[in-house]
Amino acid sequence: MTESAQPLIVRPRALDPWDEDVLAHMWRMERQMDRIFDEAFSEFRAAPSLQGYFNQPRFGSSVDLQEEKGQYVVRAYLPNRNMDDVNVTVKDQTLTIEAKAENDTKEKDGSRISGKTYYSQLLTLPGPVKVDKMKVDKKEGMLIITLPKHGASSAS
Repeated sequence: MTESAQPLIVRPRALDPWDEDVLAHMWRMERQMDRIFDEAFSEFRAAPSLQGYFNQPRFGSSVDLQEEKGQYVVRAYLPNRNMDDVNVTVKDQTLTIEAKAENDTKEKDGSRISGKTYYSQLLTLPGPVKVDKMKVDKKEGMLIITLPKHGASSAS
């Protein structure tokens, strides 16, 4: 991280009783869903417990958002993906990173194995951005997305 780059810190506002009630319901529902999935797959002894499954990052990908000099910089590590198949869009304050791939391989016995994979990551941006000024740099396994903040003066 450069000296001018500051990690983006989101400070939670004080919750009113209604918000606390909604969050408490959501946390209970999350625990119930974890329990349901854990019970549903418990007969498969080789399968690990799914407790907390949905709170863990998947597929080795990671996304980092920093605020740097009047812009947001998103660095997405997407290992083992063809960067030509990665698409980045912004609508309102939601950044979407999508990747699609089709595999078709021939096995030694002559059979064919084909499959499709799809990756999608949605990130809510802390503030409005100038979508028309978005810059996307694609490198091997890495995506660097620069989004000037709306209202920030443009240095270019």
